[in-house]
Amino acid sequence: MPYLYGCWRAGDGAAASEAVERIESWWRIPAPLAWMTEARYRTGGVDGAWPLLAELAWLATGRFAALLPDASLDTLHRRFDAEFPGTGEEEYVWFPAWLLVVKPALAGRLGEARVQRDQAASRATPLLCEILRREHEGDRHELVDLRQELSRLHAGLFDAYMANMATRKVPHR
Repeated sequence: MPYLYGCWRAGDGAAASEAVERIESWWRIPAPLAWMTEARYRTGGVDGAWPLLAELAWLATGRFAALLPDASLDTLHRRFDAEFPGTGEEEYVWFPAWLLVVKPALAGRLGEARVQRDQAASRATPLLCEILRREHEGDRHELVDLRQELSRLHAGLFDAYMANMATRKVPHR
């Protein structure tokens, strides 16, 4: 896509976004999704790119791991590598959900990502958003079921969530 590369060279992230949007179903294709993620990062910083970063992690883990455009994201990437139970690049599909465990304030941004219902790691992100919301509201009874569901999706992620509860003010644990 020569036009897109010209946009990158000119530093025009908005034009690059428009070029990617002309690709039918770009969010389902790894390369255009990576291009759009980078364009959003260039125009809106990492905050503007969070939903697409999550989608990229779920759809194209290798591209996600290679992108990591921000120093703070690189720090989180290294922390994930050190703390998350699992090995290999394929574990990066769990990065968005794990990110909510360590940075719950990102729930609003990550909650905007298009969920892939057929993928457990993708379902874990909105589930954690809901858990965090229920924690804030102090809804103990609903939390039990939601936490059990999280444990079924990934025991290591559930353990990380439980270990990080002490860092959040959770009423009615």
